[in-house]
Amino acid sequence: MNVGTIRQMAMDMCDELNNPSSGKFSVAWWLEAQNYIKDVLAQETGYYVTRHAIPISQYIQTYALPSTLCWGILNATLDGQPLVPRDIIYMDDNNPGWYWEYGFPNQPQNDGIEVLSSSASDTTQTLTLYGTTTGTNTVATETVTLTGTSQKATTKVNWGYMHYFVLSAVCAGDVTIREASGNQTIATISADELTAGNAPGDSTPTDYIISHPSVIFYPVPTEAKTVFFRAGTLPADYTLDADDPSTYGLPNQFHRVQAHGMAAMAQLADIYDQSQEARANANNQAFWGGVKSLLAYLDGMQREREQFIAIGYNPHA
Repeated sequence: MNVGTIRQMAMDMCDELNNPSSGKFSVAWWLEAQNYIKDVLAQETGYYVTRHAIPISQYIQTYALPSTLCWGILNATLDGQPLVPRDIIYMDDNNPGWYWEYGFPNQPQNDGIEVLSSSASDTTQTLTLYGTTTGTNTVATETVTLTGTSQKATTKVNWGYMHYFVLSAVCAGDVTIREASGNQTIATISADELTAGNAPGDSTPTDYIISHPSVIFYPVPTEAKTVFFRAGTLPADYTLDADDPSTYGLPNQFHRVQAHGMAAMAQLADIYDQSQEARANANNQAFWGGVKSLLAYLDGMQREREQFIAIGYNPHA
């Protein structure tokens, strides 16, 4: 069944036999309605499954999901190994401090940073700084060597928010980390300490948390990698009457579901009077019933694949 046939079916459901050249019930209006319904179906069911690549960066934990990714995430892999899906409540309960947060009340906000000790003898230790670049969530690191009681400025002058500071060895004095311009103290590392702030998880991620429209990885990655999601995709828009929804991943037996959704939209449009309300509700119920049926169908297909794979034969390979 192609786009033109589905449109005619929807028109018949509405007794809308004319196609004005412009206005709500032009061919263009119906095509827009059909693309909208197609997107709703995809978002609700994830019927069109493809692989989505998400590049992750060193020391960054939260990423925007691809705009084409829909519900229906089947799995995620990193370096060929599966990542475990978690929810935020589980992570909060079982991994306290899992989220890499900013740790200091004073933040540079587009400024450089200076480091100094209260002891002149602290000249061999290094301090590594972890923080974002202003206006981005890109995390940078820089290492500076202490110069005793004289301030040592970072080369980077556009720090945004600071996460973490770590010394290479304990110091004789207290180490102060401050903003370069206003000299406000960001953090102090006492003589018997090595760190301040929140350390990154600093490992290869093993878990992922979906918090639409973002995905969060745990632990924080130590290097740039690519995570692959097998998930529903938002299919490309129909443009021609000859377009076939089957080529966009929608099984033939569910094409009629689109017609019910389109008819409900048309019957609820203000060009129609109240006599259409009952029919609009009927088509709306038929549409959402079709969504549930499509979800059940996809669940069955997934179980079938898993069973075939389990016995060593996969007809879908």
